Amino acid sequence: MDYVQAWKVRKIQLIIVNIICAIIGVWAGLSYGNILFGLFTWILGAWVVGTIVASFTKTGDKISTLAYSVGAAVFAGMLGAAFEGRSAELFAIVFLWNAVKASIGVIIIGFILCFEFVVFPVTTIVYFVKSRQQMVTA
Repeated sequence: MDYVQAWKVRKIQLIIVNIICAIIGVWAGLSYGNILFGLFTWILGAWVVGTIVASFTKTGDKISTLAYSVGAAVFAGMLGAAFEGRSAELFAIVFLWNAVKASIGVIIIGFILCFEFVVFPVTTIVYFVKSRQQMVTA
């Protein structure tokens, strides 16, 4: 794995996400009159959004494919149910089958994101350290 490239991508993601979350945090802190609330909004928001962005932007990642499949199942369920209006039973079966598939996919994505939420800071540090090692050896 090219850790130099991985760190470069992660660094850009962190900068963009932190700028956006800092603006939201400052706005929330000033509008509520509680600077500590704004600080927590910035830190927690950057962590959550950074985790989601990092999880879904990995090249060739299975999470993005699973999210695409969940969206396709929801879309197929709605379209299939809408166009199968001949019988109420068929409508219900098509809609429920795709709703169950989408629900299971959302649960799996939720578990993966919970794991990624914990591992995100660790992988960020690993990318930084390994990229420095690769730069020294190159």
